[in-house]
Amino acid sequence: MITPQTINHRLENKEVDLIIGIDSSQKLPSYLIVQHWLTQPFSCLVAQNRTAKAFNLRQYCASKHVIFLDAMENSSSIIDNWLAAQDLQRQHIARAVNYMAAARVVAKTSAIMTLPLDMAKLFSEMLPVMLVEPPQGLPNIEMNLVHHPLYNNDKSLMWLIEQIRQLAA
Repeated sequence: MITPQTINHRLENKEVDLIIGIDSSQKLPSYLIVQHWLTQPFSCLVAQNRTAKAFNLRQYCASKHVIFLDAMENSSSIIDNWLAAQDLQRQHIARAVNYMAAARVVAKTSAIMTLPLDMAKLFSEMLPVMLVEPPQGLPNIEMNLVHHPLYNNDKSLMWLIEQIRQLAA
């Protein structure tokens, strides 16, 4: 799990070179180098025995949700903020620090999970789950690459960042 300790300490000590895919809504120390990496729509993941093809806002809020804890161990997310702006909320029944663990809970229950589309597609190939469209208007997720400025001149790190950015393009 990416924790504040990882962000603040392990990056600085070169125990972690690069954090890939951190949500742009997460607050990070201002001294870190944060670069936009990828914009993705969200998708909902449900057990294969569900019949829904898409969720409207009412169905989405009435559903039980497995949520992913962000890097700062905070369950609030751009999804919850978007819902709150409409005076709505979703029912969090479980919080996970690992997408795979959360997807397994979804496969065995009636809960849903909202996650980036490419990740949802991957889980639908590995587990008995399927993709369902989220409610209309749900914002996209903006993901970043994060590294420590001490290593801005590290040629191998800069090469890796460029390779990752090209793969996303």
